Amino acid sequence: MDNNNAQIGNWFLDQLAVYQMANSDHQAVKNNFVIRKVEYSIIIDAIINKKANDPLQHELILGRRGSGKSTLLKRIEIEIVENPKLNKRFIAINLAEEQAGIYRLFDLWEQVIEELNKQHHFDIHIPDYKGFNNDQAYTRYLLTSIHQYCTKHKKRIILLLDNFDRIVENFTDDGSLLRETLINYNSIQIIAGSTRMDEHFWRYDMPFYDFFRSHKLEALSREEMNALLTHWSHLLNIESLKEFVENNPGKIENIRILTDGLPRTLQFFIQIVLQKSESTAYDYLKKTMDNVSPLYQERLSSLTAQLRKIVYEMACIWEACTTKQLVEKVKMESKLISANLKTLVEKGIVDKIETNKKQHLYRISERFFNIWLIITQGNTDQKRKAKWLTVFLENWYNASDLKKLANEHIALLKDGKTDWNSALLLSKGLCQSKYVSEKERDTIIELTENIKGMGIEDCLIELPEKHQSIMEESIKYYKENKINKAKALEYINKACETNQDFKLKETQLIVEIWNGIFNNIEKRAAEIIESKEESVINDLIFDLLVQQQKRIVLNLFEDQVFGKELQEKYTILYYVTLILNIVQDDNLFLKIPPELQSTIDDVLLKIETNQKLYGY
Repeated sequence: MDNNNAQIGNWFLDQLAVYQMANSDHQAVKNNFVIRKVEYSIIIDAIINKKANDPLQHELILGRRGSGKSTLLKRIEIEIVENPKLNKRFIAINLAEEQAGIYRLFDLWEQVIEELNKQHHFDIHIPDYKGFNNDQAYTRYLLTSIHQYCTKHKKRIILLLDNFDRIVENFTDDGSLLRETLINYNSIQIIAGSTRMDEHFWRYDMPFYDFFRSHKLEALSREEMNALLTHWSHLLNIESLKEFVENNPGKIENIRILTDGLPRTLQFFIQIVLQKSESTAYDYLKKTMDNVSPLYQERLSSLTAQLRKIVYEMACIWEACTTKQLVEKVKMESKLISANLKTLVEKGIVDKIETNKKQHLYRISERFFNIWLIITQGNTDQKRKAKWLTVFLENWYNASDLKKLANEHIALLKDGKTDWNSALLLSKGLCQSKYVSEKERDTIIELTENIKGMGIEDCLIELPEKHQSIMEESIKYYKENKINKAKALEYINKACETNQDFKLKETQLIVEIWNGIFNNIEKRAAEIIESKEESVINDLIFDLLVQQQKRIVLNLFEDQVFGKELQEKYTILYYVTLILNIVQDDNLFLKIPPELQSTIDDVLLKIETNQKLYGY
């Protein structure tokens, strides 16, 4: 690896301060705050609109490690400190991210008093603990002292706490006392960050049931990820990062999906991009995993052997699974599996998904951790499955981007807003892409041929002719839904007389279906699948679904010979097929890995759009 590239990658991480963003200066935090703005606005607007005697709304920010909780809390603190409308009425106290010393409620109040005395020049006396009969008496005294000073100075405290779940899990009776305090004393508002919504918040018999308004930090959307990457490239003046964002939409969307859209993991990914140019999204994924391995290895080593085994098998199942499935995989008694699952849920490593039946579902909470386990700990078949998924995703999103690029190029050609040489170069490239339709291809050729200028004729020779072959004619009639279906069938049958490659066979099969000819469809589709030509198989499955042959596609996925491999290789299309067939599985949508849902929705939408073109 080039030393200069390695230094750039490491410098990038240093600049972003991966693990201690909260320690950055105020201006840096504000400059870098480009995501989580919706949650920020909701919380800040609520604080601004509070009147003096209004009850305070306590907030809970839920998100996995690296999702941006600490940065959001820091940004809220800065706004309270710097905004004149807020700093006249509120005091912001943001305790350290790791509060290892807090395991009783009075530990919390002691730290609050120390911050008030140190940062805001209060003079609140902390008495000797020995002078009180019990913990509760000491706790109440500290809280009363804080409240009196707030009343005296006509201010309220906004207490920002990260890892709040770790704090409250140490509380016993202190949890009820904290709730009582927050209800009776209107001088302290808590805005807390938590990695999970544990039983303290959702069990009706627990102190904080329905007490906090929650804000879940979801995975970054495509728009948020592009905005963040673009911001980083401008902020740090990294031209190579800007170019990568513009030229690799498939790789970026792939990584966004499989890293679960976590900003912190994204930073590791960008470090790889800046250090070395890998060839595929899968290569980037593996390199990113090398960087996060120490974090995940530590997580695994903290678990018992039994827990590690359950986590590993759950990761290999990948979709949300039942206790019964784990019993079969782990070879452990059901009661023991259930007990271990409860422990893993409490640790925030596993999510429990409630169903309308007795058998609930479980899955690895952090989806990138799940992918990491498969690729670094799994066997050859499991690793291959992960690679197949990345290939599909990268191809799918690169295809979408090329279609967008083709449409933008056509618009520029029509408006005369592109120079001749650039137009010709891009036209040639787009005309050779399999993702550009025949109609778009012909339009590009026609518009480009209209360009007049020096040397243009020589360049135009390299452009393909419109409708230059029987194959193109047959696909044109099929893909562009020409009214004369019989013409399409005539062309494709003529082509197949002299050429029997599997792409032609696939097109012939689809054109026949389009014409209402159903001649051994499933058998011929199986022959194409057994050819192992992946791009043709991908087109076959998608085209069959467009032609409303969903039952045949389901049969192919369930074939005893190649069905299992087909399911693993084309996971997205398999889930799409199950959805379209309305398979009798009440928990289907709960089982689907959440990182794949947006892509599944995209595929379903594209199928629906294409079906309208054919009048279905």
